[in-house]
Amino acid sequence: MTDLKFSSFSSQVDPSFWFALSTLKLNTWKLDSSPRETAGFYATPLRPLPNTDGTLELSSAAFSPDLFLPTTPLISANASIDGSVPPGYAATRGWTCNFNTEEDWRTQRLSAAKTLEDNVPF
Repeated sequence: MTDLKFSSFSSQVDPSFWFALSTLKLNTWKLDSSPRETAGFYATPLRPLPNTDGTLELSSAAFSPDLFLPTTPLISANASIDGSVPPGYAATRGWTCNFNTEEDWRTQRLSAAKTLEDNVPF
């Protein structure tokens, strides 16, 4: 049996992610800075990339509501049933916060640090 080992990964943000984020912020979200569910894809060993163990990739598809459905497969070896997860990738889910001012960002950052300090034993 092989040992389970830590595998570092890198992130890759496609320019289409930034375009989708700015378009949604300007046309839909406007001044609302609440967290938004975001999806990305982790390149699994089924699709190795050169010089890296794995890559977390974000694109304009990160804000697609289809990726948040419970029926969306998380891992696709060859091709997913509905085509939402590319072959050789695993879907990941998280949150994106896009603040309106630097002051809002600083306040949120300090609040998050306090929450971690209160809830994570050191």
